[in-house]
Amino acid sequence: MKIDFELLKEEFRLKGIDPSKLTIPNVQFSESELNARIQSYKELLNNIQNFLKSFLSSFHEMPILGCVNDSDGNLLFVESNKLLRKELKYIRPGACYIGPTSFNSIKLAIKYKTAISLIGKDHYYEYLHDKASYSVPIIDKAQDKLICVITIGSQIQYDHSMLLPLLMSLKSLIEQGIPMSKEKRRVNIVTRLLCESTNRGIVIINKEGEIIECNDYAEKSLSMSKKSLIGLNIKELKNIGIFLENVLSQRIYYKDVEVCYVDKQNTNYNKDDTAPVILFDASPIIDEEDKDELLGAFIQFKVITESKRVEEKLDKTINEDEKAAEQRTNFLYNMSHELRTPLNAINGFSYLLKMNLNKNLTEDELEYAVEINNASKHLLGIVNDLLNFALVETDRIDLELREVSSDEIIDKTIELIKPLLINKNVKITNEQMKKHIPPKVIADPRELRQVFINILSNATKYNIDNGHIFITYEIVHDKLEISIRDTGIGIAEGDKKKIFDNFFRSDLCKNIIDGSGIGLAVSRQILKKMGGFIKFSSELGKGSVFTVSLNIAETSKMSY
Repeated sequence: MKIDFELLKEEFRLKGIDPSKLTIPNVQFSESELNARIQSYKELLNNIQNFLKSFLSSFHEMPILGCVNDSDGNLLFVESNKLLRKELKYIRPGACYIGPTSFNSIKLAIKYKTAISLIGKDHYYEYLHDKASYSVPIIDKAQDKLICVITIGSQIQYDHSMLLPLLMSLKSLIEQGIPMSKEKRRVNIVTRLLCESTNRGIVIINKEGEIIECNDYAEKSLSMSKKSLIGLNIKELKNIGIFLENVLSQRIYYKDVEVCYVDKQNTNYNKDDTAPVILFDASPIIDEEDKDELLGAFIQFKVITESKRVEEKLDKTINEDEKAAEQRTNFLYNMSHELRTPLNAINGFSYLLKMNLNKNLTEDELEYAVEINNASKHLLGIVNDLLNFALVETDRIDLELREVSSDEIIDKTIELIKPLLINKNVKITNEQMKKHIPPKVIADPRELRQVFINILSNATKYNIDNGHIFITYEIVHDKLEISIRDTGIGIAEGDKKKIFDNFFRSDLCKNIIDGSGIGLAVSRQILKKMGGFIKFSSELGKGSVFTVSLNIAETSKMSY
């Protein structure tokens, strides 16, 4: 839909609205009303907020803000990077942006239910002539109903050709997920009904260890009325009580634990099999908003007989394996199909533009093509990291182990990361062994190269400008240890235990240095499958040493 902004602005002029005086929207809601409105959008807002925060950190050198308005134009959420924080004082959650004197992309996106771009003098108000804003409506297509509007804005000199396409991609993903969100709510209702009629006992305890809720099955199996159970402390439940205390004190999760249940009031069971055997799961209940806040614990259990134990465990294992296999397959397929294919296309076409084969691009257009190509390569790298992670986690990597020359692989890896090295002016010294070339090792050459790409890329990205990387080789017993030392920022003491965790990024640099936080986790898993391992040492402010240990090939052992 093509919208004539000049015609719309002429209507404002005819109404006598002064373009030099920008009206700041008034807050329409009280704090409680605003919180209630935000709560009604909670699931959708969580997804959008995560995207906007990631998006803003990816464009940390550009002053950008993002916001979400409900279908009535009321601002629910606003976020910006540090470069635009001072602008937030004029943008207040709860304010309405579709008033009679409002002329903005939010109002137009709501009115016309289409994506709106207002750049520079497309705006009516002169204050916004140096701004660029993009708004996209989120629509429930099944009901043709507007749900909310997502907006990204920046100063016009930082306007980027990727902003609107990224917003449109987010719009598509969210609108595809709306039917699933509705289905999820229906499932939750069904789940509550099933809990009331389940053939498993359900008990909920507070953080003080007192039972605050239970179902009919729990009453029947524990031979106690609900009145007797409510308020009962878990210490009164012999055998099972000690597990529940651990859940509360240490936040331990228990799965399929078998105990012989006895309570203080019921101790006359025979030594045979009269006392009920309980198979139970227990987990802490953590506050969704404050992960440090323990609310209590959830326990579900079933009284089982000896003849049913093996059967139940077998059925459960089969069902869980089938479900997990299906989820992994769907994840890999969707990620590959929905993200990798279009990103490869963007990367390819932007590369052709960057080559400027016909010499018909202006300097600005050529610069845009380079930026698009760099951004698409960055996003494609993250997608590839995620796919590698999924393959490792689902044990789908087929290793072709053979004798390989580690020094040759490292030489090829250095060539691959040369652009990174040049960008930061980092020098690499690849120190060969004093008397011999490094022995051959047993590894998959493609996966080993990926390991070294991950480690050397980190050693470069987290290095100082004009820094140095040293690569050394040492034989320890029957293994070749390859150490990569950098002169970078090092690793904080509190981060060392998490360095190999999936998606871990240090607070020291996660908003400054690009990365997905899974390279080291994937590298450790790959090396483990090869029969090797990775270790590290680091001192904050002085750099890090990552050491890869690999099995030496039998044909090389005779020479060392």
